[in-house]
Amino acid sequence: MRFEVWVQTELGNGKFLMAKNHLDSLRKQMPDLDNSSQDTHAAKADLSPVVTRLHNCSVEGRSFNVRVWEPMKLDANPIDIVCLSLEFITPARIAEPAWHMMSRAICDQWNARMWVLDYNCISSKAMEANSLEPLQDEVTKAIESLPIAKQFVLIDSSLGETTHLVFKLQSRLMTSLIINFRGFHSDDFANGDMCPKVCKRFGMIRDWCKSKNIEEMSKLLGDYAFANTPEKIKKTADQYKAIGSQEPAQFFEHAAFHCGRIQEDIMERTKMYMRSVCDHQAKGIIAVGAFSPAMWTLEAAPRLAELLPAQRIEYIHMGKSCWALEGPKQALQVGKLLAKCLAVVTKPRYQSQDEENEQDDPDAPLIDPEIYRRAMQDLERQRQLELHFKENVSSLAPESRWWPISELRFMWDKVLLIDTRPKAQRLVSWIPGSVAQEEVTQALLDKHQGKTLVTYCQLGNSSSTYAQSRPTPDPRWDDAKILKMGMAGWCFEGGVLEDASGKLTIDLVAAEAEAKFYPVKCNVKVVGAKGGGGPFKALFGRK
Repeated sequence: MRFEVWVQTELGNGKFLMAKNHLDSLRKQMPDLDNSSQDTHAAKADLSPVVTRLHNCSVEGRSFNVRVWEPMKLDANPIDIVCLSLEFITPARIAEPAWHMMSRAICDQWNARMWVLDYNCISSKAMEANSLEPLQDEVTKAIESLPIAKQFVLIDSSLGETTHLVFKLQSRLMTSLIINFRGFHSDDFANGDMCPKVCKRFGMIRDWCKSKNIEEMSKLLGDYAFANTPEKIKKTADQYKAIGSQEPAQFFEHAAFHCGRIQEDIMERTKMYMRSVCDHQAKGIIAVGAFSPAMWTLEAAPRLAELLPAQRIEYIHMGKSCWALEGPKQALQVGKLLAKCLAVVTKPRYQSQDEENEQDDPDAPLIDPEIYRRAMQDLERQRQLELHFKENVSSLAPESRWWPISELRFMWDKVLLIDTRPKAQRLVSWIPGSVAQEEVTQALLDKHQGKTLVTYCQLGNSSSTYAQSRPTPDPRWDDAKILKMGMAGWCFEGGVLEDASGKLTIDLVAAEAEAKFYPVKCNVKVVGAKGGGGPFKALFGRK
């Protein structure tokens, strides 16, 4: 597999012929070589709904938002998990779905809140400095401004940029998960032949970041994100360019700073860690992508582990340096590692005796077959939903009108959500806070001045028609948004539904052609040509 990855991900996402030739010879010797599957390494995860919100922080006159995920029912004394999402090459809008997937596997099970800090918490002044210390100081102050418990869990996903905070904040840490730490070199590295080549390369990347050259930056994905087919590489690169081109200047500013520090003083991190002392021995994990670069990560992790003897090294299967770019399966796998960290310091609030015994077994399998089966079935259904939307729905409205669910989660107070489904379907369940299209009048809209109008239905068909029909004279209809992939997409993203009494529910009503696009957990009653349940009754439900 390593050579297969190298074949597809040589510099610039091109093919590395030496690796290709070696792979061809291995395939002749071992015909079963291609039978291995990434799925065998997937993480155990039972995905639960979560609540998402933005928390506004103020540090030394600067204001910025922190993304927060928490369970629907947050008990007393929750575990606070501070996540440093600072991979220089990963846009926040790409990282956000990965954190969201992890939160669904963690928050409810462990009564935990996840606080995700990204480059928005860093000032331009810190990114103009000739040292990492001002940036690390600002991130520390941002953490200290959060309304969290004195003892918390730290996830460092910064490619080594802020890993030093594990030492600086050691007295407050319950446990930590350090992901793809890099840049801790041997003493003589600066005198070797490789050093000037690496510095030159990072200088080139810095120039791309400064000029916001997203096309050239996307060619780095072969180095940073795991993919073993040209199709996967192209899909990742296309998504990266589409989203990256819309990122704010601060993303590129931070990326340029990260690369500039390496170019100007490649041994800065090494000297910083050599001066560090760990007095507070909090157990944790140093997670390493199995296909990450040897010089940067695979060699750096053991050096860090020597300074943090309570930390153990574990590998992220089929992973390179940037897990958040590698899709939902990778997010679940990293979530499994986080669960291992949490199991050292506490117990999940939902745990059978068998699961409790499993926590004590270091050789316990990563996979719970039933949970994994459901998770994979949901991923396939979600893929089919995305394909259906692309081929049959997306053309019904301009691209600018489709509102990503990830945007909606953090903008409840800024939108008016309008349900355009038939009354019979809405009587069973709806997205909390939405109003029925029958209730929409100009008087109602006047009460919600300043809010964006967002319509939704099952998959996006009727809501796109309604949004463009201008049902009232309100000028906001000219730019009204439509929830992308509708209520089905909402459920896949962990969104909850509410019944007529205001209680959370998994029940809903849909036409047969729509029912197959919902998650396994949803109890879908089919209506239409084959009403009363039809062939989907056995597949979905349960009543």
